[in-house]
Amino acid sequence: QLNNGGWNYSYDTETNSADTSVGGWQWQALKAAKLTGLEFRGLQGALNGSMTRARDYIDIAYRGRRGYSYNIKGQNRGRISLAGVGVLCARILGEPHKREEKSIDAILTYRPASHRRADLYAMYYHSLACFQVGGKAWERYNESNQKLVAESQKPDGSWPVGAGDTTVLANDAKLYHTCLCTLMLEVYYRYLPTTDRVEK
Repeated sequence: QLNNGGWNYSYDTETNSADTSVGGWQWQALKAAKLTGLEFRGLQGALNGSMTRARDYIDIAYRGRRGYSYNIKGQNRGRISLAGVGVLCARILGEPHKREEKSIDAILTYRPASHRRADLYAMYYHSLACFQVGGKAWERYNESNQKLVAESQKPDGSWPVGAGDTTVLANDAKLYHTCLCTLMLEVYYRYLPTTDRVEK
């Protein structure tokens, strides 16, 4: 973890160029490890030392209705694709962001007309965020997006590649997008509400 509370792709601690997307996976991993009840060497120390910095990072990355920024250097704009990351991780880190409602409103306005136009990475995090918030947010989100995902599955069980930059993924894009769609449809029984503070 970097001094500013985030992480980057290379785990290079000599720089403060953190990445909100990478941080999202790290915060999920730490929370999951804690909730197993198993003992992992160094876990409690990592939790004690990193969560305050991580919450500070999420606060700085917040950009209102425009979502969360990719990193916190300069005046980086918010991205709707990271709105779900911010909402989910704030809850993982102990409490909802004080302006969570604005992020949820932004998520609910993201309604791709078709699977081909959908940013599935964004939708993966939007699903988790709205599920954790629950209530009307989850009902409204799930009503349209579950239908979009379910109806776009191909006969062989896979999903076609949606929108977004897939040039790096190349031949793995189809597998990656199929994994994201599967995880979204598993939200009902694979994830529990994030109610425990990780410091406990």
